[in-house]
Amino acid sequence: MILHKTFQIEPLPSLYSHRHLIQVWGSCFADEMYKYLLEGGYRVFPSPFGTMYNPLSIASGIASVLDDTQADPSLFTERDGNYYSYMHHSRISGESMEALASVINERSAQNGIIWKHTRLLVATWGTAYVYYKDDVVVNNCHKQPEKLFKRRLISVEEIVAVWDALLQKLWERFPNLRVVLTVSPIRHYRDGIHANTLSKATLQLAIEQLRLRYPERISYFPSYEIVLDELRDYRFYAEDMVHPSPLAISYIMEKAKAFMLDPESFSFAEEWRKAYKLAKHTPSEKGKEAHQREVYMLFESLRTERDTLYPPLTTRP
Repeated sequence: MILHKTFQIEPLPSLYSHRHLIQVWGSCFADEMYKYLLEGGYRVFPSPFGTMYNPLSIASGIASVLDDTQADPSLFTERDGNYYSYMHHSRISGESMEALASVINERSAQNGIIWKHTRLLVATWGTAYVYYKDDVVVNNCHKQPEKLFKRRLISVEEIVAVWDALLQKLWERFPNLRVVLTVSPIRHYRDGIHANTLSKATLQLAIEQLRLRYPERISYFPSYEIVLDELRDYRFYAEDMVHPSPLAISYIMEKAKAFMLDPESFSFAEEWRKAYKLAKHTPSEKGKEAHQREVYMLFESLRTERDTLYPPLTTRP
């Protein structure tokens, strides 16, 4: 008996392994994908801006790294004794404006080096609703008064224009870079159910225009459709009934694995996952030091094996 509908997803024309550098930018779902790839030992890197929800913020962040743009203190704010950037997630903070600027500039500089060797960009868009402060798109409001911001639903045309310019810049420097775009399966019900539908539809239409414009370089991974159509049951959601449950995340990641990763890398990725499970194990206080030493040696061995089996591609993409 078939209890749910499944769909065939055409894999990427070129699949990726532990040799390739992968970057994952975007919403909470991007965080899940980064974690999945990291625990499989893949050479994956997150956005230096932290979690980002709308496509304009993601594009702005990537462009600022490519242009080596320095942190702008006019976009900093203070809360509870710490300083934050409106362009970055709240995990990125500093005890002073100078400390925050230093952290931001260092993270961007490191990411600029990573771009030189990146072969795959995965960008997850969460919402088409954007916040502006003084006509500048911001990524995070950091619990500041609502009156400081303006909020609106951006158009398909705006997204396509911004991303078309970004993609041209990326491919001019890194002609072999492939881009995977996806829409986060996490619904934004705070906007209202209809507003969420309009937002997700706007993202879908923008992605489709970009995909049709660059069919050889852009692919779409249907994470949103997987949750809505293959996992259309609340047992696949967390307690908030909005975020996918761990089981749903695992299901989506298995689909993503078949979509973009080389099957020859799967067995080695499982070795890494076993190591991460061991690292999460909580030993007794007496055995703590021995456990830490065992975990350290295991990861050192895996890194050496990875460099031997899958030497990194460090030539210009």
